[in-house]
Amino acid sequence: MLGSPSEVVSVEIWADGRGVSIVFAYPNGARCIATWVDLPDLWDFKETLEIYGDDKRVLVSYPTGFSRGILSEVTIHGIDADGVTYNKQPAVEWESAFVRELRHFHECITEGTACYTSLASARHDIALIIDIVRCYVAGKR
Repeated sequence: MLGSPSEVVSVEIWADGRGVSIVFAYPNGARCIATWVDLPDLWDFKETLEIYGDDKRVLVSYPTGFSRGILSEVTIHGIDADGVTYNKQPAVEWESAFVRELRHFHECITEGTACYTSLASARHDIALIIDIVRCYVAGKR
């Protein structure tokens, strides 16, 4: 969604590897802060994506992919031309994104459907993982 970052600014790993925070820099000056935390005694999955602009914030919450009937939620906070704040929650398709992803993967295997993600994109992902490890080893925390 944001494209490839131009730099891995910092990496911190804590709690014996159960917590990771990474700061990515983008060519336009934007930053992405990604944090992953494993809570081994809490059987609850929560994933959120938050995007901030000067006059708008979009939050996407992904529930677990293993529970039926729990949908993703999108919340948009903003300020209109008159300076009035608003909060919207547009409707999200009923089928979970995780289910759609599994259906597509099945079609790729059984019907030869082209994958949404190319091999070149997978190579970029691997290169990014290598950059994250290099940044951590270099001690940029």
